[in-house]
Amino acid sequence: MARLLTEDWAPLAAKLIVDTRLLEASIGKEIFEANCYELFRTADECVLPVLYDAYKPKLHHFSQFLAYFFEYIIKEGEKLSKGKEVDFEKLYEFYNLNFEMNKKLFKSDSSIKIELNRAFEKFNNENNDQAAELLSKYIADELVIKRGLEELNEKIQCAMVLFKHLGSKDIFISFYNQR
Repeated sequence: MARLLTEDWAPLAAKLIVDTRLLEASIGKEIFEANCYELFRTADECVLPVLYDAYKPKLHHFSQFLAYFFEYIIKEGEKLSKGKEVDFEKLYEFYNLNFEMNKKLFKSDSSIKIELNRAFEKFNNENNDQAAELLSKYIADELVIKRGLEELNEKIQCAMVLFKHLGSKDIFISFYNQR
């Protein structure tokens, strides 16, 4: 049942899933599973709200919806946070895009916000020492560059969002104090 939802068919297919109660059947699940990653990645404004509205009242289905969202955040976040040179601005931008997607498409659903934060914490803390060290280096490097107040505020906001999801704050402080 691979990639059934294409750009032209996506809104129609989502409506069909909901209207014909395919949501309850395995075929609806297969369609969503085959396409969910791409739907989240593109923040599809036609399909995601329809599926969200259909899944939300059905706890079992909504749990699966949340699990797919969590998995998507982990996969994309790990791509951005691997290696010695993490692009913290892109990581912060990725967080904000998904935070905004939740506000816009999912009515600021608290369950989705929790999953977003939980996923960020998971991939940020898989390698505690490295994440703490790289974030402390990023902050120290950014603070020595002369910037305007607005640009400096953006950098600090970025660092604080990422720091919030860091499990080893004591290790971060240790690295930061060494600089």
